[in-house]
Amino acid sequence: MAFAVAPDAVLAGEVAVAIVAAWAARTAARPLRQSAVVVEILAGVALGPSLLGLLPGDPTGRLFPASGRGTLTSVAELGLLLFMFAIGWELDVSVVRARRTATIAMTAANFVVPFAVGAALAFALYPAYAGTRSGHRVTEAVFVVYIGVALAITAFPVLARILGDSPLRNTPVGQTAMAMAAGTDLCGWLGLALVVIAASATGSAASWTTLPLVVVYLAAMFLIVRPLLRTALAHVRAVGSGGTLPLVVAAVLASSYVSSAAGLHAAFGAFLLGLVMPRDSRAVLMLDIAEPLERTGAILMPVYFVATGLSADFHTLGWAGFELGFGVVALASTAKIGAVAAAARICGTDRREALILGVLMNTRGLTEIVVLDIGLSIGIIDAHLFTALLLMAVATTAVTTPVLHRLTSAASPATPAPWRPGSRPDRDAPSPSGPARTA
Repeated sequence: MAFAVAPDAVLAGEVAVAIVAAWAARTAARPLRQSAVVVEILAGVALGPSLLGLLPGDPTGRLFPASGRGTLTSVAELGLLLFMFAIGWELDVSVVRARRTATIAMTAANFVVPFAVGAALAFALYPAYAGTRSGHRVTEAVFVVYIGVALAITAFPVLARILGDSPLRNTPVGQTAMAMAAGTDLCGWLGLALVVIAASATGSAASWTTLPLVVVYLAAMFLIVRPLLRTALAHVRAVGSGGTLPLVVAAVLASSYVSSAAGLHAAFGAFLLGLVMPRDSRAVLMLDIAEPLERTGAILMPVYFVATGLSADFHTLGWAGFELGFGVVALASTAKIGAVAAAARICGTDRREALILGVLMNTRGLTEIVVLDIGLSIGIIDAHLFTALLLMAVATTAVTTPVLHRLTSAASPATPAPWRPGSRPDRDAPSPSGPARTA
């Protein structure tokens, strides 16, 4: 006898499965020295059609019925928006400026070379893999820029998590890596924003409407919203009503709504609000905002991984699809590690530290997943290419921690690296990094 289950109860069951699966994966993978983001992504993929869906009786369809996918995606998007706000807030562009010429040169190499490799690859892939939007094939230019950005990404929050658990955390190499990742992510999000605007516009009239809206939105965020946030947060803290967190969450959701209405993805609105968030009372705000959001993210982000995993089906890739996926892994890794290591050597570092920087910059993680999810949702790529690029994101992130451990195991954790690109000892003392967000 079959019993009808209310939609809200179905959603509750789906969220429960996602949370338990993520926890079990993290626990099982702890001895492997893997980043939490890698095992949680794999847990989400395993719950989808790639593994669980292959069993008799379609367990994936029973646990996550198609009728409830939209609601599950909405819950996952809420976790994504809070996560994107955390990235924007943690991204301190002044860190990039503080390390001047050498770091900026290496950051340029970290973005430009992989972008060029990705763009060249996109020209070859466009005839077979470009997606459609509203029945219209995306333009080659949009597809090329998107794939270039996808290969150029470095996951700033995942890198923060990895460095936090390594002896490099407060060394010049670790701080330089964080500055490079911040600059690279900023370039990546700006490039992706332009791609989303172009892909979302269905004609010249739409383009002319979207661009002014985005310009007005960006100006309003920096010139109006930023000082308003500073005043509002100071007032709320003075009153002591405990309203800081509700105020910020409401601002994140409102910014996401306006961003989507202006022609960008909602994730950009959350990211931009984090970027304009006042940093003059950061220590206080960490207690009021960062820690509660981190706990909330620990619950909601596994839901995002599951929703993403349900879109990936490695079973349908076939041999050609896996060849593509591993080929992209090789291209992306060679471009990142080679470009950064070469730039670091030119700037005067030794080979081991240059290789360490290259390996760290090859970390893509959740930031790459977000980029791929946006591309799939607006039709720039299809499900087949999404799955192949997801393989690249997971593989490049999975190898970072064990390779980094091998490279640093011979060196004493207490011995700081001697190389400081373009720095003075009295100016570039290691600064404590903020706690890693859920990643």
